[in-house]
Amino acid sequence: MIRLIYVKFGLLSKKYLLRTLVVTGVALVVIACGSEASFTNQTVQPIPTITLKPSSKPTLPKDLTYRWLKSIPCAPPCFEGITPGQTNTAEALALLKQNPLIDKATVGQEPPTSTGYGLLSWNWVGGKITTNDEWGTVGSMAQDTNPAKTIILIFPKLTTYKLKEVIQAFGEPSHVAATDETIPEGYPHTYVLKFVYLKQGFFVETKFSKLATSSVEDEVNSPIFFAPGSEGFAKFKYPPVLVAWQGHKSFNFYCRSSNGKPCGRLTTTP
Repeated sequence: MIRLIYVKFGLLSKKYLLRTLVVTGVALVVIACGSEASFTNQTVQPIPTITLKPSSKPTLPKDLTYRWLKSIPCAPPCFEGITPGQTNTAEALALLKQNPLIDKATVGQEPPTSTGYGLLSWNWVGGKITTNDEWGTVGSMAQDTNPAKTIILIFPKLTTYKLKEVIQAFGEPSHVAATDETIPEGYPHTYVLKFVYLKQGFFVETKFSKLATSSVEDEVNSPIFFAPGSEGFAKFKYPPVLVAWQGHKSFNFYCRSSNGKPCGRLTTTP
């Protein structure tokens, strides 16, 4: 009886074990299949594509035209790190090319109307910097004929200013040069007053169509830089006669002929 029960119990255990294994195996297969199906049906997010934009040149700062008035990055006659009478053409070209405000800089042949020296020219980044079409975007520098080709004159094309802005930054000018630039005869007169800062090495000028007296409200053009002193000013092809500053006076007061004598009283052509 005991043996029969054991056998029956053994048979029952084997059957139970077999059935348990079968059920467990089926369950494992179902789980495995379900997991695979769940994985294969997942949506794989694509790796985002990063587009690297080419580096663009910086835009011109709004205060570009006033940097020189603030002695940024250096005081006159230095302009953007270049000093007339000291910096040679190779050094100036390298400095311009390193300057993020400059688009391109080249050394070229002098135009027929230049000062008579070789010229280094550049463009400002971003096109026109003013609405004054007279100035455009190109600046230039004149180089001496010496072996070092030293920069002697700098003509940046910036904008126009009030004379009082220049006086506020650097004081009153040391000299004035008055010239009649009417060419050819028969055309309306162009009277020019150059306000010269001889020790600082630059001047600004204003133009009149009629004879007038200078004023702090006069509109003056972009500065022109030269090596400080009379010798540096004389580097201009046709340097005008300088008269010591004596306050705001008329064109006739400051006008001198090439021999240094007063021009005489000029009258405006009708």
